[in-house]
Amino acid sequence: MEELFIDRIDAARQLVPLLARYRNSPDAVILGLPRGGMILADYVAKELNLPLDFVIVKKVGAPKNEELAIGAVTEDNISYFDWNLIRDINISTEYVDEVVERKRGEIEARVSKYRKVVPQRNLHGKIAIIVDDGIATGSTACAAACSAIARGANKVVIAVPVASKESIQTAKKNANEVYCLFERARFGAVGQFYEKFLEVSDNEVLALIKAYQS
Repeated sequence: MEELFIDRIDAARQLVPLLARYRNSPDAVILGLPRGGMILADYVAKELNLPLDFVIVKKVGAPKNEELAIGAVTEDNISYFDWNLIRDINISTEYVDEVVERKRGEIEARVSKYRKVVPQRNLHGKIAIIVDDGIATGSTACAAACSAIARGANKVVIAVPVASKESIQTAKKNANEVYCLFERARFGAVGQFYEKFLEVSDNEVLALIKAYQS
């Protein structure tokens, strides 16, 4: 196992210099991906003196292999799917529709918790900087990028500490800029690159958001 970071804060600390050009920018907004990505996003936003928001996004996994992402759905009903992969492993549209419907229910539950605390920021004409703790397939990051564009962003940046080489190529097709500290050809799960990769709860994210807003 190759561990590149102690924890998410260590990863965020190393990621900040790649985004230094956006420090104090009046047009840039950091968008974290709950839950784990919000730890990094909060740190980056504070270091760069930028506002913080988030995109609630849920991964859609393959049948019998939930970890293999075939797509993702966001809180604004924006979806992103790898249709080539879906065809290659012969996944039915009925399965996709069924899982998407279930994921929308999960998203609605999270929206009811999070958006009561922080309404969506207006991204019209803004630079949306999407921050997560890593990218395995690119589905969630790309769905978040599509969401930011739908919300009016005129530029989308994706920034992560580690990603698979394949997912970086996917991300570059859906964002204006992509920043990544480490690209890896062999990639199992994001957590393998962290010494400590603890699960982040909704309550932790809510506390973080409330503290940031105060």
